[in-house]
Amino acid sequence: MTDLDVDLPAGGVAAPTPRRDAALPAAVTAVPSTNIDDLRKGRRRPAKATRVFAWIALALLGVVFIYPFIWLVSASFKPRSEVFDNRLIPETFTFDNYVEVWQEAPLALWLLNTVIVTVLAAVTVTLSSAMVAWGFAYFRFRGRSALFALVLATMMLPRAR
Repeated sequence: MTDLDVDLPAGGVAAPTPRRDAALPAAVTAVPSTNIDDLRKGRRRPAKATRVFAWIALALLGVVFIYPFIWLVSASFKPRSEVFDNRLIPETFTFDNYVEVWQEAPLALWLLNTVIVTVLAAVTVTLSSAMVAWGFAYFRFRGRSALFALVLATMMLPRAR
């Protein structure tokens, strides 16, 4: 069967019945233009000073957010006596802190537990989501849209604890 359903009366040729989407206006079915000049029409670019100010503000904000992380990594390579000296590059570079943590805490066990939980959760969610998606794709039933919206809402909202 084709996209058009044709009913032929006895002894003649009939016009095809219109498809359901044929009644939509051309603006709804038209493909939007990807020409960059068409996209820029009617828009003014901000002044160069505004753009420069925005870039400087974003760069400063980026430094404010990344500095604590850089300081934390730097402090991890310092001996305890130099941790709070406010230098990003340590005078004495050492891996002793990492060796001490690996010896004092069961980090390998914690890492293994994390990998097990993560892999099991990912596999379980993938399999259950695939089965639910197959059910929504192949079965039509009353309340399907509401149930689908509920499934999407549970995926989008974080777990309540």
